[in-house]
Amino acid sequence: MAKRMVDIAKLAGVSKSTVSRAFSRPEMLQKETLDRIMGIARMYDYHPNTMAQAIARRHFNLVGFLLLHKSRPFFEHTFYGPALDGFMERAKARGYHVVLGATTRRNDHFEEGFINDSIDGALLSSRAPDPFIKVFQSRNIPVVLIQNETGLENVGMVTDDDYGGMTKIMTHLIKERGYEDIAFISCRLSHPCYMPRFFAYIDALEQNGLHPFANPDLPKYDLEDSYPPNPSILSRFGRQGLQRFGTPIIVPSAHIDTAEKTLLKLLPFRKMPRAIVCATDDIAIGVCRALKQKGFRVPQDVAVTGYDDVEMASFCHPSLTTVHVDPYHLGAESMDLLCRYIEDPGYPSTRICLKNELIIRESS
Repeated sequence: MAKRMVDIAKLAGVSKSTVSRAFSRPEMLQKETLDRIMGIARMYDYHPNTMAQAIARRHFNLVGFLLLHKSRPFFEHTFYGPALDGFMERAKARGYHVVLGATTRRNDHFEEGFINDSIDGALLSSRAPDPFIKVFQSRNIPVVLIQNETGLENVGMVTDDDYGGMTKIMTHLIKERGYEDIAFISCRLSHPCYMPRFFAYIDALEQNGLHPFANPDLPKYDLEDSYPPNPSILSRFGRQGLQRFGTPIIVPSAHIDTAEKTLLKLLPFRKMPRAIVCATDDIAIGVCRALKQKGFRVPQDVAVTGYDDVEMASFCHPSLTTVHVDPYHLGAESMDLLCRYIEDPGYPSTRICLKNELIIRESS
């Protein structure tokens, strides 16, 4: 018959709580007592009930990887899939298990009892994070954001250097290729990643005495799509709001087919740009397809660049000039930072910005 904790305590001549501490807080026991308990436990092949221990100390070694108001597929996404891999592997190395949560609804606060009562910390990805952060902080659950920012206190943030990456692309196009008439295509510009990339596009043109691509025949798209820009990001770049520069083209979603269909309806422009900078690789691949269908050569007639360096970027024709982002590293760093807030909930808000790399291929 398997031994219970009370049996091990009786054989070792100690209390049941002392046996519990031997497995959960061994540093609290004298070496002689600890050795005696562990020796008896090994003799009878005894293993503690880890769930019971977790309930007793209100610490379950569970962390949440939570996507709020995202579109399907959630974890097959070219960013969130690798980010989850990095987060889970780092969590395992630190002795944590990962709870997954995803929703398409704007007001879903993950109020499920299991998540609410059991996780020790949460990684959040949300278009508008502050209301969700406040909910989790009211539950005393530490929070780290991935690819977003906040002005709230005691929150970690891990982001790619979006501004720096787009600056590298613009330097390549202007300085190395000599292109001057450069257009910008994106989803809503209030997106926390696309907004810094748009600012870098504008700043690079201004610094080189150039103007944003402008074409009066193009629609004046809604730049925000009902999502106001994150004030923390605006503040970091010294801007009061999201202003319209030139005529950026806004596609409804960052999907290849959507970008292709949107551009096919617009091409050919009466005035064509010499280069098109796209906020993501998927948009860029869709743009290349549309250009080729309308008889334009890439890059001979119009150069195209992307951002992210998804797997398809190196296999499409022509292969795509882009910025390599490492979502696996972003996920791993997010878990490391989350552990810091689990250990010290009062730790000041910290933003970690990871560097990226320009990858020059055929499309530019």
